[in-house]
Amino acid sequence: MVALVNPAYLSVLQGTVTATNAAGTVAFGAGVIGSIATSATLAAEIPASELPAAAAEAFSNLSAAAVVGAAGGAATGPGNPPIVLE
Repeated sequence: MVALVNPAYLSVLQGTVTATNAAGTVAFGAGVIGSIATSATLAAEIPASELPAAAAEAFSNLSAAAVVGAAGGAATGPGNPPIVLE
């Protein structure tokens, strides 16, 4: 999930997410919260206690949405089953 409240924040529910900008690429694993301060600043892991209320609320709202597969079904199949967020 990503919340754009300037700066950008990300929360990884499962798997790995990478954040890439002019400063480079950082990989975040499941259970991690990250922050990307600017387009020229390397992304960094942050503790949940540093997550602003607006970003925390956005993540809460996104977690409540059920997501089934990708548009057109291109990402689903035997090796890539749909992910349902609850």
